[in-house]
Amino acid sequence: MMVTMETIKIHSKEKFNIEVKDLSKHMPVLDAILHYCEKYNLEYETAASLISTDLKRSLRGEAEELNFIPKSSRLPI
Repeated sequence: MMVTMETIKIHSKEKFNIEVKDLSKHMPVLDAILHYCEKYNLEYETAASLISTDLKRSLRGEAEELNFIPKSSRLPI
């Protein structure tokens, strides 16, 4: 009988956000998040709780540019 041990990887917010920001230099933010989830076999719902405010802001801007969500109002500067 062979016993296998699976390693449980703990994903911290800091590690997640740093790696996604590094990946987003080469691909869109949404793709970087999905790539990270696939690479580490992480569920998308879990990743949603790890996203920082800065990353959410970048993701929102990207989604607005692609017309995935309505553009938010901005004051003219």
